[in-house]
Amino acid sequence: MPCINVVHMISVLVVGSLAVAGCGPESGTMAPSAKIAMAGSDTNEAGAATRAEGCQDVQSRQGRDMRWFATATPADIRRCLAVKGVNHNKLLYRAASPIFRDDDTASGVRAILATGVDPNVSPYGGQSTPLAFWARAGWIPSYAKQPLPLGRSPEADEAVVRAFLETGADPNAMKTSGFRTGQSKPVVPLLRAASRNRTIPTKIYSASWGQNWRVLHAAIGSNRSTRSIAALLEYGADPNLTIAPGHDWTALHVAAFMARADVIRLLLAHGADPHAKTSYRGWTALHTLAVGASGPGAAESGHLLLDSGIDPKLRDRKRQTAWDLVRARITPELIETFPPEVRQVLARLQTATRG
Repeated sequence: MPCINVVHMISVLVVGSLAVAGCGPESGTMAPSAKIAMAGSDTNEAGAATRAEGCQDVQSRQGRDMRWFATATPADIRRCLAVKGVNHNKLLYRAASPIFRDDDTASGVRAILATGVDPNVSPYGGQSTPLAFWARAGWIPSYAKQPLPLGRSPEADEAVVRAFLETGADPNAMKTSGFRTGQSKPVVPLLRAASRNRTIPTKIYSASWGQNWRVLHAAIGSNRSTRSIAALLEYGADPNLTIAPGHDWTALHVAAFMARADVIRLLLAHGADPHAKTSYRGWTALHTLAVGASGPGAAESGHLLLDSGIDPKLRDRKRQTAWDLVRARITPELIETFPPEVRQVLARLQTATRG
């Protein structure tokens, strides 16, 4: 399976966050109430009543409940809290998704939390907490048939995250499941598809469900806003914790792979160890940058890592440095065609490796 080469580091422009296409493990068929809600106005009484009826959809794990949330408002959430038989824990779990258009005060999520729901309890047998669902909700299988847009602004998304954290949600939570963990290979293609702003192939998505991703790792990989990631770190997310055994990727490895210079800067400021190596491949963050980086943040990410004191001479399990991974994919002639800022960081990496 080919890795993203360094040409992508220059030519691929990754903008915005992942297009969310359903957030649930199944796509399902749109419920009639959801179809009406899609066409209804928030100020239309009949439409509001229909959406309130759709509250019962949160009892299901089918895709239709996420389509309901795509059109719901904080007022609809408050109506749901008054509907007999609605599971508040499930309501909170689904409202955590960025599909739900909460406002800049997170009033919808806060209304649910105010009922006493434990933000660290999963309504689905321990698979993941609501905050973990928020973090990974951008990884969508290719079989999702009706794409749904992200509903929240970065400001509103940060407000939702803070609402969870202020009520005791664990920022270091790890998604757990009954599947085998410890498989390492799906990490790279999963993040590669994310960095290319594409939907995730079903096979890779299924594999990711069998692996334990921490909130911080998944939030970075799903292109959650820098503001939300900063909130996680402010409330104690540890940048040096790793994901499932067999991976040992730190958050810095993920941020480097995604070429998220803003996040790399945040992580380093919060004590991320630039020398940490993965157990499967023996990669440092500089290695993951070399094989995965794309977009305009790649050059800045390289400078930040080199400035952090990372040792560019460190070798992976195949005895390759980060520069070796670059050199194996591009020729000196091709480097000459790159923009000046990219040539500069590549020249710096080459010199530091040989020095």
